[in-house]
Amino acid sequence: MMLALMSLQRKTIRSIKSTSFRQNGMDRRQPSGGPDIQQYASLKQQVPDADAVVIVTTNRFTTHARDRATELNVKLVDGNELIALIDETDAYDLLETYLSTTETAASPSQIPSPDQQERSTYERVLETARGFSWRDISADVYLGFILIGTITWCIGLLFGIAGVNGGFIGRAAGVVAINSWIILPVALYYEAARLADATAWAPQGLLYAAGGGIPFVNAIVGGYYLYRRRQTCLAEENEELLVIERQDVAASREEDQQWR
Repeated sequence: MMLALMSLQRKTIRSIKSTSFRQNGMDRRQPSGGPDIQQYASLKQQVPDADAVVIVTTNRFTTHARDRATELNVKLVDGNELIALIDETDAYDLLETYLSTTETAASPSQIPSPDQQERSTYERVLETARGFSWRDISADVYLGFILIGTITWCIGLLFGIAGVNGGFIGRAAGVVAINSWIILPVALYYEAARLADATAWAPQGLLYAAGGGIPFVNAIVGGYYLYRRRQTCLAEENEELLVIERQDVAASREEDQQWR
């Protein structure tokens, strides 16, 4: 249950994990990007006898963050896994004790209403879990829907401009276009929400979803979204490279000072 407490408490904790052998772990709540993974992974070297780095967030991790964590042997726990951990360990009593303590500390003068007092911690946890339900769908699936929908409506737009009927291929593309017309706005909305949580770019999901529901216009909207998404990912990769380069330079300077 240490992971759940760390995620809610939002600070680094030195902890002992009970396993078949004594293991020291350093656990950190927050980041979701690749550069943060690199930064917090280095904390293991700063704490004596630390065996593991576990990064916990109530949100989610980007693909770059997960790839970087795999390279650095860092354990990641996202919001879904955190909720599952609480449920599997049946730690609602511990969570209730922790929540009541932190709420009192944060707002000592605030008196909860009778309705708030009657709500059990179990209900609050389930409410949080429901907030993550749409995240059960892979980010790659949403991106795939956007790609398929955008390409389909781009072809339809070109066919329409050229005045081509298309025969059997045209009819088949029409069926795909109808399904894409339904799926594309949903995919744009949820994918935009994921991106807003994980990157510096905060696309307006509702605006993209509205544009994604307009036939032929959705080809332009989807294409623009994919372009901005790609630019954001490239910026993240460049930032990650800069962070790594700065850390390497700092490490080299420390080594030079030690030799002097």
